[in-house]
Amino acid sequence: MTFWSASSNAITPALRLAREGAREATQLTLRATHALILDRWVWRQASAAARACNDALTRFLSAVMPRR
Repeated sequence: MTFWSASSNAITPALRLAREGAREATQLTLRATHALILDRWVWRQASAAARACNDALTRFLSAVMPRR
């Protein structure tokens, strides 16, 4: 009797749990990959934050610096 082809009732729940855990880990990895790489959500958020900081700095310097 091998681990993968076990027909014992004691080992089968462990195999089922291991398969479910592997399946959930794979789905989580795929969702994270999709969000980070394909949707580029993180990059868009970081870009928007950088733009907001740049705009705020520009407004501040425009108000503080002399006109001529």
